[in-house]
Amino acid sequence: MTNKYQEYIERKQKEYGAKFNSCDLAPQFIRYYENRQRVIVKTHYGETIRGYVGITTGWKPCFILLKNVRSIGSSETLSDKDEIVGTVNKYR
Repeated sequence: MTNKYQEYIERKQKEYGAKFNSCDLAPQFIRYYENRQRVIVKTHYGETIRGYVGITTGWKPCFILLKNVRSIGSSETLSDKDEIVGTVNKYR
């Protein structure tokens, strides 16, 4: 099984070298980035939102919440202050 997150980190370290900084990639979202499961997130400001976990580009990335798997970009960034409160089943 490939580790999508680790492959991403290695690729970006090669691309940006010592400038690369992954400190804003909150560990609680790695699992959901890996398996592309739709999640419910309670933000640090109290809102509950749904989507898929993605990663921004650049030398200092962070996790983002994408509205659907085909989305490009998002205004919802995720930090260590946000939490997964549930997952959404594909089939209801």
